[in-house]
Amino acid sequence: MKIAIVYFSGTGNTEKVLKEFESFFKIQNNEVKMIKIESGEYIPTDIDILIIGYPVHAFNAPKIVLDYFNNISFFKEGLPTYIVKTSGEGLTLNNGSSNKLTSILKNKGITIFNEYHYLMPYNIIFRHSDKMAYKMWKTVLELIPLDAKEILDKKRIVIKYSLGTKFVSNALRIEQPGAHIIGSGFEVNNNCIHCGLCEKNCPTKNIIIKNNKVYFKEKCMICMRCVFNCPKDAIKPGILNRWKVNGQYSFSYSDDENCKHQNYCKRSYKKYFDKSNEKINSNK
Repeated sequence: MKIAIVYFSGTGNTEKVLKEFESFFKIQNNEVKMIKIESGEYIPTDIDILIIGYPVHAFNAPKIVLDYFNNISFFKEGLPTYIVKTSGEGLTLNNGSSNKLTSILKNKGITIFNEYHYLMPYNIIFRHSDKMAYKMWKTVLELIPLDAKEILDKKRIVIKYSLGTKFVSNALRIEQPGAHIIGSGFEVNNNCIHCGLCEKNCPTKNIIIKNNKVYFKEKCMICMRCVFNCPKDAIKPGILNRWKVNGQYSFSYSDDENCKHQNYCKRSYKKYFDKSNEKINSNK
């Protein structure tokens, strides 16, 4: 089968998950095309399965994802389409994050067959402990073969979003125009070496370096790619500075629980891991 994985990934978590899907599908002798939404590349018309990937932003799909699917003319009636999304916590409110995206796709004649939600460590708010990051990734690796098989089998369920999750998703979509204002307040400190990494990698081309000065314009979507990946931790994200996270996670085994937020969303994490382990164990 031919599978297209169309995705946006802010700091790499969503892409990391989707590459595992890609590997599994290829092992099963399927043809897979990975398409980064920011590239503007079109979706092939001869595919058998479509997968849409994104990180949850304020209980929504990022604006760049919504805009992409608003603007495409791609249409293949009955195409099995799946959503793969990532977030840093397992709150029930994340369940409605695809509400607007689903509505856009429905108007294009595309129906979502199922969606899969994986926890990956934060790139904003606070830094998860190395132990939690490892636990999240280990769970993802155990779930993906099961979920990927469901996708290859074209499993379909009825997806319903509760009124509560739809209300919160709709209300917090104000974050998208608000991001332009917040992003224009980003700045660099004296640690900046003008390496150009932030300018090169910004998905909305919002960063300009000119005459050794860094300018943040008004197209930011708060994906935090620049802040998270800055090699000198030189970017101050304005009013979000207290939530700043810098530097990649290793995802390797660790007993390090050095995190002052161990009780943060504790019940939602337990619920996610319990539900994941139930699925993993039932398929052994």
